[in-house]
Amino acid sequence: MLNNQLIREVEFAKEALKNEPNGRLTLEYRKKIWSVYGPRKMDKAKAIIEKPLIKRVKLAALCAEKVLPIWLEAYSDKYDAVKVLNFTSEYLDGLSSWERGYDIYNEFRARMVELEEGPLRPLAAGKCISRVLATALYDLDCDGDESDEEYDCEEDDDIDLWDASFAASVALSGIYWSESDNDIERRREYWNWYLNEAVFIADT
Repeated sequence: MLNNQLIREVEFAKEALKNEPNGRLTLEYRKKIWSVYGPRKMDKAKAIIEKPLIKRVKLAALCAEKVLPIWLEAYSDKYDAVKVLNFTSEYLDGLSSWERGYDIYNEFRARMVELEEGPLRPLAAGKCISRVLATALYDLDCDGDESDEEYDCEEDDDIDLWDASFAASVALSGIYWSESDNDIERRREYWNWYLNEAVFIADT
């Protein structure tokens, strides 16, 4: 069954993407899509595992699959990123604990801190992968409005502010403010895949 609200938000996002000179899908439109999957429910710091959360994690995981080869080519000897993705699936299936996920997430993040002076794209791929697990643990904040400064937070160079989808775009196309690594067409291609395929696969 088609999700008419999701179709509507995707069409708005496509129009925005078409008119965005750097080929970006800004956080404003991503949040609206995430919110269509359903409300964020928390038990203190822990996200409650229900269908809306599972859909948002699935979307993040699809982005991670796109960039996993970039991480593996550069850093397969540094940390087993596949372990992070496999654990996320086990956690959502009730086969492991939130506390164990918290430990794995922070261990992976610590490894990435060691790599921050290295090339950007593999680092962004690692960030994307880590955010899949983070989404399972904490969910995504889907709230906000167009005037909220939070919509511009991704323009900061602090990678801790990136969600999985934005981190994947950096891994595949560089960063849009860079003079030396900014592939606008590749970025637009990625976001078109996100809107045409990934968001609907995650909704199934």
